[in-house]
Amino acid sequence: MAVNPAYLLDALNSFEGPALRVELLRSGQRALLSCGSSHRHLRMSVKQLV
Repeated sequence: MAVNPAYLLDALNSFEGPALRVELLRSGQRALLSCGSSHRHLRMSVKQLV
């Protein structure tokens, strides 16, 4: 999965918990970052993977 590093860093810095869950969705084209049930970020791949 290729992501914009600046957007990924912004998303990672917004979490405050000690643990972060990363869930790859739909063949690695999207990733759902979550910490608890109320704070989530969806990261999209910058290019289509084949």
